[in-house]
Amino acid sequence: MRSLRRNKRTIRISNVVENEFTYDEFGNKLPVYAPPFVYKIVIADSKSNSQYQPYGKDISYDKELITHDMNCPIHRNSKIWIKDIEYTVEGIKEELNVKSYAIKSISKQ
Repeated sequence: MRSLRRNKRTIRISNVVENEFTYDEFGNKLPVYAPPFVYKIVIADSKSNSQYQPYGKDISYDKELITHDMNCPIHRNSKIWIKDIEYTVEGIKEELNVKSYAIKSISKQ
């Protein structure tokens, strides 16, 4: 079954700008992120399970994003916001017609 429009929720995504870096006070190179943009995607409130590991061993995640858009703009280094809570991408699972993203919260709730 394809992703129904009524099941999609709004998120904000910010991707890394290629070949642009800043430096912290210790001289470490940090990526520069583009301004966030709005995207609609299905959000599943599934958590990681020790028995079922679709994203690989020892991947811990809080939610799962699911889309049938194979040109989805989410990447491994993307930052994602759902209702003002910031998430990072922990794993990507790509099948024939579906892309799934495991995301983990980095904001304090």
